[in-house]
Amino acid sequence: MQKQNVRIRFPGGQLLLRIRPAESFAARFFGYMGRKAPHCPGILFTNCNSIHSFFMHFDLDLLFLDKKGRVLRKVLGLGRRKMVFPVEGAWQVLELPAGKLPPVEVGDTVLVEPDAN
Repeated sequence: MQKQNVRIRFPGGQLLLRIRPAESFAARFFGYMGRKAPHCPGILFTNCNSIHSFFMHFDLDLLFLDKKGRVLRKVLGLGRRKMVFPVEGAWQVLELPAGKLPPVEVGDTVLVEPDAN
């Protein structure tokens, strides 16, 4: 999985994160699962509208996005062994270790930009 830049725009600012896209079945299946600590700052799951935290060792912050990058749902501090059921209209999920999500709200836009390097 190559890293790519994700520019998160929100009222009052923006943040650039380097994340790993999870587009294949294996990448979506494993994500952070089984890791004692995050192996990357974030994961962007494509063609995804629900998330679980089974076999996880740390809490998560999540943004559920539609195809235009609009935030449909925000979940902070999802604990271990939990599940977020399908979010209607969601096409991507941005998953970050808990506490790393900037002040993004439902309705804000997250722009996914390819890595220039």
